[in-house]
Amino acid sequence: MKNNILAMLLISMISMISLTVLVSCSEEPVSDTVETTVPGAEETGADTDAEPELPDSDFLGESFMFLLRLSNHAYDEIYVYTEEYDGEVVNDAIYDRNRAVEEKYNIDIEATFIDQVSQNAQKTIMANDDSFEVMWDCKNAMPSLITNGYLVDFNTVPYLNLDAAYWDKNASEQLSVLNKLYFMP
Repeated sequence: MKNNILAMLLISMISMISLTVLVSCSEEPVSDTVETTVPGAEETGADTDAEPELPDSDFLGESFMFLLRLSNHAYDEIYVYTEEYDGEVVNDAIYDRNRAVEEKYNIDIEATFIDQVSQNAQKTIMANDDSFEVMWDCKNAMPSLITNGYLVDFNTVPYLNLDAAYWDKNASEQLSVLNKLYFMP
């Protein structure tokens, strides 16, 4: 249970910070004039820089392992983990984000990149091996993990507020089945 809570706490933090990174990155130069209103747009009051409401915790240097796809045919896993700075803005922001989470929660974020994540995850879970906390695979590779009860419903995770501005509301609504949510982008 502690690993599930830890996993969701870190997913919350990483998702929130990833959104900040993606929103703040642009190849276009910043001009001196900024238009602050858009005609016809409504003010939502959403705070995209809001931090999740998480308790102060010390995980005593525990390792937190992500199990990620080796092939990079989509955007997703590159926003989770990087080992070092490489001068690229998004990569370096991910590195900084992970170091900040590690420092705040006294945890060591790691990642293993493999082929066939879902198949490996199923074998690992069936063997009662807790060598990873979070897996990331193609959504079409995960249904058997859901139907076999290997994944945690996001709606049951303490401190995870899917109504927060940094979560994709459309995704949480459209990926829910019978009020259960097993993956989020």
